[in-house]
Amino acid sequence: MKGIIYLVILLALFSFQESKAQELLQNTLYVFNRQLINPAVVGTNDDLTATLNHREQWVNFDGNPSTSFFTMSGKLPYNLGGGISLFHDKHGVWNHSGALLDLAYKIRLDMDGTMLSFGLKSELSVLNVDYNKLSKQVDPVEEQGVENKFDFNQGVGAIVYNSKYYAGLSVMSLIKSAAESSEFSGLWNKTTFCLMGGYLWDINSAVKFKPSVLFRAVKHMPLAVDVNANFKLFNKLWIGAVYRLNTAIGANAVFNLTPKLKVGYAYDFYTNRLNLINSGAHEIMLSYRFSLNGKGNSNPIYF
Repeated sequence: MKGIIYLVILLALFSFQESKAQELLQNTLYVFNRQLINPAVVGTNDDLTATLNHREQWVNFDGNPSTSFFTMSGKLPYNLGGGISLFHDKHGVWNHSGALLDLAYKIRLDMDGTMLSFGLKSELSVLNVDYNKLSKQVDPVEEQGVENKFDFNQGVGAIVYNSKYYAGLSVMSLIKSAAESSEFSGLWNKTTFCLMGGYLWDINSAVKFKPSVLFRAVKHMPLAVDVNANFKLFNKLWIGAVYRLNTAIGANAVFNLTPKLKVGYAYDFYTNRLNLINSGAHEIMLSYRFSLNGKGNSNPIYF
């Protein structure tokens, strides 16, 4: 019986490979922090912003994936922006941890505040596979013990934006992963193309509406599409929904506890076969904005 359970876990993890390979870190609240998707976004706001995020997928499922990350980004002199990220991604017998460094350069396109930003992302990470966690009754690999693979990778991105809209393109994991010799390396570091865009409508003085879309493409994988719709109410609360093509639907809420501190929560319900073996995904976020000029953020960008 134990062997059958482990076999189900392994098959489920392989089925997850399709969606996981299409994004570095799976999360829903990326609509409030796109630093992991496109390095060109760092420094687009005037202040220094630090964000903590944790996501638990496949709740009530043994060996469920979980993701935690910390990001910080802000403006630098000479039209530059900079950012750092730390992450830990866990899937059963696999653990992926690393640090990322972002650098962006911004060019003003017109007098209305439209900007063009180019970004570069560098990543140093380690992939850990603990074969000892596999059941001896189900032995899909010959390796035993713990395997560690160290990787260095890079990504590039560009984004055009102002206070009302944005459109960006990025390519993540440009370098062939050194971990590709691992049996399960397909879960990490696949070259990923991301196209994103969004617009902010002022419906009235109390309500803003921000629809957005994200396309992710990986060679030999189906195109992944996220469609998001978020409303900002009374300049305090964001509420929204996401549709992830053929994968999941979800809802999120982000509340400004103070002008500088906000907390967020998201829930995803899977619409594919994974909904038969789990009760969805939960995600929480905590973000704080440090004012660098003592005057607050004079140029808020809502992405």
